[in-house]
Amino acid sequence: MAIDPSSPRAFYDLQTELANCILPLFTPPPARICRNAAGIVGWNGCCASVPATGGPGGQFVVSWQRDFYSEDGRSEANFINDDMACPVNLLVGAEFVINIMRCSKAIEQDGAAPDCAVVAAEALQARLDASAVRRGVICCLTPLLDQGLAAFQLLPTIAAGPGGGCIGSDTIVRLYLPNCLPCEV
Repeated sequence: MAIDPSSPRAFYDLQTELANCILPLFTPPPARICRNAAGIVGWNGCCASVPATGGPGGQFVVSWQRDFYSEDGRSEANFINDDMACPVNLLVGAEFVINIMRCSKAIEQDGAAPDCAVVAAEALQARLDASAVRRGVICCLTPLLDQGLAAFQLLPTIAAGPGGGCIGSDTIVRLYLPNCLPCEV
């Protein structure tokens, strides 16, 4: 996939590509998939998507969080001064959160906590999913460094939940493109 950094759709297209790269790595695949989202997507309904055959169901979301400038592809530019009125030497960054949630047996029908074996199986699924996301990010984005992507950062993966009967993880990814849009002076 060649990237056109001058296109206003560049980050959106990268977001779609990222989701498409990661999705086949999940075993089993999540039932609900939102490749392109903005902000927070509610995940308290991930148990409603449990397939009739059983399994953890789940929800996979790649969500855009914010854009920013960077001087080095590692950190945000703190300010743009008068010498940078048209910041062509800066990179444009976009931050995404990759969220995978699975149904969790948070409480038994009698109000008791679930068996430790159930909790362990759910924790294993969460770890496998988090690993699939991180592997997918690296395998998807590394080849794009020669095709228009200036840099990327794979930031921490954080456990998410339990909440709404779901557990999983959020992985933060920052993508950087050259600032190719001309300034009108």
